[in-house]
Amino acid sequence: MVGAAANARTGERARLTRQLTDETFRMVEEIEVVARAPVSLISTRFEEFRSIIDRRRW
Repeated sequence: MVGAAANARTGERARLTRQLTDETFRMVEEIEVVARAPVSLISTRFEEFRSIIDRRRW
């Protein structure tokens, strides 16, 4: 559980997709498979607007 807590803290600081942990990125990929749709926005925290990673291609 200590590792999961450390990963959560690392994820909170992520501002780009490449900054996410491998575990988090795999989870996003699994969500895309189940939902059959791309994940466009990833929230890394709930208290700030700047905590959203935008994966959309403009």
